[in-house]
Amino acid sequence: MMTVKISLGIFFARIVVAQWHLMLIYITLGVNVFSSAAAFFYVIFRCGHDVDRYVLQQLKEQCAPRGLDRFMAYQSGEKLCADLLLRLLTDKFNLSGVHNPHRPRFRRSTNHGPLER
Repeated sequence: MMTVKISLGIFFARIVVAQWHLMLIYITLGVNVFSSAAAFFYVIFRCGHDVDRYVLQQLKEQCAPRGLDRFMAYQSGEKLCADLLLRLLTDKFNLSGVHNPHRPRFRRSTNHGPLER
């Protein structure tokens, strides 16, 4: 997921129109990379470095406490939602300043009959 967000950030960094959009992209990418790396290493080392005893330690509950597991899961989900909302708002701000000189194909979504012009 981190690589997808980095590629989206690079794409959006190329089309932004304001400097604060670019700073917002850099900040969200930095938080995302840090959070994803922390979650990655937590999952790998939560039961120690010995892979052969991982399952035994998990069954004996000698790994990291469940509260810490929940914290890592919630913070990962929260960062994902916040990042998606920020990207959505950034897209809206980017597209709100775009001027389209072409006439729309459909003026109304409903047809009021033969008297309408």
